[in-house]
Amino acid sequence: LRTLNREITAVQGFFHNYFPVRKGGFPMTSGNRDDRSQVLALDIETLRVEGNDRCPSRVSLVSLTGGVLLDEFVQPPAPVVQYGLLSGITEEQVMGAELTLVEVQERVRQLVSRDDWLVGHALHWDLQYIELQHPIKKVIDTDHLFRLPSIPGRSFPLRDVHETVLGQSIDAHDSVCDAEACLALLLDVADKQSAGARGPWLPNLPPVAGRTLYVGGIPLGAEADVVTSLLPADVPFRLLYPGLPPDVESDLDPLRFDPGKQKGRTRVLFQCREHAWRAFKQLPE
Repeated sequence: LRTLNREITAVQGFFHNYFPVRKGGFPMTSGNRDDRSQVLALDIETLRVEGNDRCPSRVSLVSLTGGVLLDEFVQPPAPVVQYGLLSGITEEQVMGAELTLVEVQERVRQLVSRDDWLVGHALHWDLQYIELQHPIKKVIDTDHLFRLPSIPGRSFPLRDVHETVLGQSIDAHDSVCDAEACLALLLDVADKQSAGARGPWLPNLPPVAGRTLYVGGIPLGAEADVVTSLLPADVPFRLLYPGLPPDVESDLDPLRFDPGKQKGRTRVLFQCREHAWRAFKQLPE
């Protein structure tokens, strides 16, 4: 684990002691324990509430040896704008939540020692959502662990990494399944490492990633005809909007989607990698 941690921190250039780095800081995970450190995976599902803020809606903590330690829905601090589309969380689940974010945060602090190894995918987002910090030397982030040197800085969704590395699909937007998937990936790397293998640990580009092209300068919420002139006429494509899954296209309900408030880039999804490459070569510099 220390070797994998050094791989991640060396590549990312981390020089701070705690993760995530945030001006002003968050409370730390709990103090030292007398027993041996654990390997724990954290995953959080979020919902968008009024004010265009994303807030934790479900928090799951899974132990490598002890199963699910925590799986709680969180009371939203403001009215929810949209259910289910991004997180799989339903209104009934949120209405049944008994704990506030502060209470769930304290539960996590009680369960996670600063001596524990904390695992997750893009873990800095989970820790920011729950407003906690953890020592950087005790973090294993599979988002950084499974990258390709040939594409610096490019990360891939957990579902795609898990399917590419382990050949198994996982349930989307299930925080317990996602946490367990991170642990499964960690065990796979540990086994390969014990056998003498060295990274990179992602064997090849996930198939879905090869079909997606990020195009700067496309207005958020733009219709397909806005980008038609930039792409080959005989190449079919679909537009994907930031924060929305692939099955939601340009016929968006304006009550659910406000281009002026969305953050991120519009993406173009092609039918195959060859189409994406042709489009890329045709784009103006």
